[in-house]
Amino acid sequence: MSWKEDFKGQLRDIGIVEGDLIYVSVSFQNNLELLPKANDLLDIFIDVVGDRGTLIMPTYTNKLPMWQVYLNHNKFIYDKESTQPNTGILPSLLMRNKNAIRSNHPTNSIVCIGMRSTEIVEVHDEKSGAYSIFSWLESEKGKALFMGTGSELPALRHEIQSRIGLLEKVPYWQGVRYQNRGEGNNIFKRKDVGGCVVETKQMIEILRSSNFILEGEFQKMDYYLIDLSKAVKILINDMRNNLENYLCSDPLCSWCRFIERKENVHKSERLGKGKTYPCNKVLRSVFNILHYFHIKSVPYSHYLLLKLARSIQKNKSI
Repeated sequence: MSWKEDFKGQLRDIGIVEGDLIYVSVSFQNNLELLPKANDLLDIFIDVVGDRGTLIMPTYTNKLPMWQVYLNHNKFIYDKESTQPNTGILPSLLMRNKNAIRSNHPTNSIVCIGMRSTEIVEVHDEKSGAYSIFSWLESEKGKALFMGTGSELPALRHEIQSRIGLLEKVPYWQGVRYQNRGEGNNIFKRKDVGGCVVETKQMIEILRSSNFILEGEFQKMDYYLIDLSKAVKILINDMRNNLENYLCSDPLCSWCRFIERKENVHKSERLGKGKTYPCNKVLRSVFNILHYFHIKSVPYSHYLLLKLARSIQKNKSI
């Protein structure tokens, strides 16, 4: 038996069958020897779901700080017909299939092939949530397969954050210019930029304890198959009821610190009395500037802000 037949059989054995609605995310980052087989892998997925099923893959693209969008008109303009995704080789290959269609969301588009492709694309545009495909699949008894992506469930974790209202609580000023056929280019402003993911890997444990996930290994790649009609609800409930478990302890993680303050949950006491969000006005101003203008990752800014925090706290204790 060839590896292709073996792989196809394994997919069917775990419950991926003809007629399925399935979102597939694959990373070859730690399995580069599979790159030459990418076309074959894509063909297998299409064949397994068949003409009555629908295969969905993420074709996410760049997003920029809004000040760059406004000031540098030509830095990046998204065009769904030509802009290549940054989500790997399989979505890029699927985009080239003459029967595949891509949604209109300017930063978090998806590409689909199969019976319900048109229906999916029509509900995923600039007015949609960036990760709303998972909620749509939940309502339609769809599935999600993550291969080679580790245990953090990329994108799905952000839809869970969105569903409990977290993604609109932190002012991330990001967006993009996008090509709108017949209207030139428009400006799109994201209101639901994904939050911190450091602690979201525990979602796997929640699904394991509820038996809502199948996991194993294909072609030396770990996989997680999730029934979204059952999994989404339990993940929402766990994050809502145990929010502090999903916040990291990095004092300069602006997303977690904003959520911590607004939801009145406390993760640690590293930058203030009971909260990691800075209590000192000067420190808080520096923190907000780094956050709003997306320069937190500038070399040494992390070190300098920590040093400033410790200096302020030391002076207050004298």
